[in-house]
This record gives sequence, C-alpha cells and structure tokens, in this order.
Amino acid sequence: MQLPITKGHVTVGVVAYDQIDDLDFFGAWSVLAKAAQASACDSSAAFRVHIVGAHNAFLTSSGLSVSVPAEVPPDRLDAVLVPGGTGAIAAAQRSDLRDLLVRYQRDGSRCYTICSGALLLAAAGLLTDRSVSIHAAKREALRLAGAGTVTRGLRRDGWLTSIGGSMAPGVKGVDIGFIVVGDLRPDLLDSLRSRMEIGES
Repeated sequence: MQLPITKGHVTVGVVAYDQIDDLDFFGAWSVLAKAAQASACDSSAAFRVHIVGAHNAFLTSSGLSVSVPAEVPPDRLDAVLVPGGTGAIAAAQRSDLRDLLVRYQRDGSRCYTICSGALLLAAAGLLTDRSVSIHAAKREALRLAGAGTVTRGLRRDGWLTSIGGSMAPGVKGVDIGFIVVGDLRPDLLDSLRSRMEIGES
C-alpha cells in the first residue's frame, strides 16, 4: 500500500538514544536537516525535523556527546525515523520511548527504521504481522520480539519502511533520509541531491 504524499507542512522526528549508531543518525539527520533548510523560504510548506526521545543529550556509539535543543516534542509527526545502534536493545526497554512510538504511529505517522532501530518498534508491539529488515546479527532478536517476517535490504510494508541486513554500497542513514524526503516532499529531492552531490542509486 502506497501512502499519499503529505500536503503542506511536514514534520519528521528522529529518535535518539544512548549508543546510537553514528552513521545511522548523522547520515539521516544531515539529509533531513538540509531538506528543512531548502524549504525554509516556503512558509506554506515547511519541512521540519526534530530530535525526539532524548532529553538533554545523548552519546553515540563512538562516544560523541550530542546536545539536544531545548524544545517541546511535537504532538504529531508525519514521519518518525528510528536509527539503529548498539544501544537499541537497551532503548527498547524504555517505556517512554515505546509509548512515544505507539502514540505517533496511532496518530498516523509513517515509520522508518534503520537496522536494529526496528527493535524499538518491535518492543512497542508495532511489528506484529509486518515484514521488516534488520541487521543480520539482530534477526533472531527481532523474531523473538514479535516481528512478522524478518528480511533484509530495503523493505516497504504499508506505513513501515525498513532498511538493513544488506552489504549494498552506500550509507543506510543517508539512503533512508532521501527516502523520507522522496515520500513526503519529492519536490525537494532534485535540489537536495544537487546540493549534496549525491545521485540516485
């Protein structure tokens, strides 16, 4: 099922937690933040991106400390993106994150995951009967967490888009960032690709 393109303002949340993978987070964030900058001149159709789930700061898997802007998380998101990382299993045990993901999805958010980020959605009970991709080393954990079909590569299943478990060239965070923009604001893609000098794969 192909979801309709969002009209007007678009708001995307990127979930952050301790021990998140640097490439997953920063790859996606870079694309989404540049899309937000590209839309800044259009007050009728802004593209906004927020960090959700982290409070004041979080640590990446390489030990980089990232400060989180002091802002109230949006009540509603058009899309929520969950990067993976070595901290995904611990993050999946956080009831605040699970409740946040359930609320956003029930309010109509599309969900995007990178590799082990799918474990957070599974812990929230959102992957039952869903087909989802994950890092090869985490497939059994995802099955045990209650996902439907566990696969690899890029997978779309209704409101869920996942990527993982593939040795294909490219950076998964960057790839999923462009997929989010293409799904929600395809009008921004050409200028975004030109600015970042990244062609279609």
